[in-house]
Amino acid sequence: GMSCALSTALHLRLRFDLTDVATFVRTLGGREAFGAGNGELVFVTQDRKIWKLGTPGVVTALSDTTAATQLDGSGRPVFATDKTRVIIAGGGLPQKYNGSGLSSRLGGSPPAASHVAAVAQRLILNVADASGTFQSTDAGEGNHETWPAINVVEAEARPDPLVAVADNTNELFAFGTRTL
Repeated sequence: GMSCALSTALHLRLRFDLTDVATFVRTLGGREAFGAGNGELVFVTQDRKIWKLGTPGVVTALSDTTAATQLDGSGRPVFATDKTRVIIAGGGLPQKYNGSGLSSRLGGSPPAASHVAAVAQRLILNVADASGTFQSTDAGEGNHETWPAINVVEAEARPDPLVAVADNTNELFAFGTRTL
């Protein structure tokens, strides 16, 4: 079986056996991409629909037939969490899941992004163009759906396009086509 160690918003280490979920996803004709948040396993299928595994063995649809409940873009899903939601980027407008109901587009005017990170109480998205920039929210949970224009920053090591952002131990990593 396939298993994955996931970290919840409470920073507890949990071990999920994902064999059943992976089998379920393959029956939908897709390949799985997983992320964790707030004690639940959230995943995206190839058709861009979002699902969660809550209690063992119970899979719940977080998308319906409307585009606004499905992951926008065609890139590999990338997940981040804050205290109350899971945020997913996939090349288009980011998606959020608040822990109940269906998923929806992240509020405010976030840029289309292939990657999302959560650092220092901010959400950070790489701008999905050749500008080499990323955009962040202001610090604080209540600001995670506000995207001030002043928070657009260029990753300045070299003038190459920014293709990804990632976080580790409260540090942001910006990956360009030729630089880190």
